Amino acid sequence: GNYNLVIIYNDKALAIDPKNVGALTGKGNVLSNLGNHTESIAYYDKALAIDPKNVGALTGKKQSLADKQ
Repeated sequence: GNYNLVIIYNDKALAIDPKNVGALTGKGNVLSNLGNHTESIAYYDKALAIDPKNVGALTGKKQSLADKQ
């Protein structure tokens, strides 16, 4: 429920490793839950550029695209 805290932790993980797929997907999930679908899709795309078959990023992107419309 504390989205700001989750964003902070994901940002810290990404500062250490910008290619952390879990943190990229996690931040995408939080942004999607906050209704910021354009930014969430950008994070999912970054994760998918690293791991194109990542189920979490694929599912999150699909949901954000649907919610955005």
